[in-house]
Amino acid sequence: MPRGISLTEFQKDQAIAYRNDGKAIREIAGILKIGKSAIAEFLKNPDAHGKRKKTGRPRKLTPKEQRNLLRQLKKRRTSIPTAQRESGLTHITRQISFNYVQRSKQFQFKKRKHHPKWTKIHIAYRLAWGKKYMSWTTEWTSVIFSDEKRFNLVGPDGFQYYWHCLKQKEQYYSTRQQGIGSLMVWPAVGFGGRSSLVFIKGRQNHKDYIQQLETELLPYGSD
Repeated sequence: MPRGISLTEFQKDQAIAYRNDGKAIREIAGILKIGKSAIAEFLKNPDAHGKRKKTGRPRKLTPKEQRNLLRQLKKRRTSIPTAQRESGLTHITRQISFNYVQRSKQFQFKKRKHHPKWTKIHIAYRLAWGKKYMSWTTEWTSVIFSDEKRFNLVGPDGFQYYWHCLKQKEQYYSTRQQGIGSLMVWPAVGFGGRSSLVFIKGRQNHKDYIQQLETELLPYGSD
């Protein structure tokens, strides 16, 4: 008899009759050609036979643990291992948590954006600025563009991914102009070419920035 198949009503009556006649479980199993364990289980509690719910392989996470994992991931906006550790789920692997978060369809693994998406007002301002100066020709020879760029030496430099909860707003990351574990450079570019690359040391106030423009930008502009 295949595992998991219950006895038929006729087999149940036969097993009870043979048992009342004093036959052993081994004999009954041989006559009915059914496993001894199935006969023993039925005779132990005939009323409960075949009524036990078949649940299959038990889940690694209980419903409470599942809710706690999603709650930590949503609240802390962090990685799955961190949410798993904060939930106290040390008895399961990271892959189990990862599979459940994916099956929940409440989160999406995506890249954290640097700034919000442009609105129609932003686009209109940019187009207006471009149309205003698109007719310039020789005027651009007197224009210099300069900017700073920070390279993060400690953590991710713009490549941050997270588990985004579909019920919440998207997350954005902010950049630091100065800080520990970073390198700041300053260049300028104009009609005549580009300036030398300036490495900025430490923090800058308005006086330091003015001095930088005097020593780097003005000589470049005069050339």
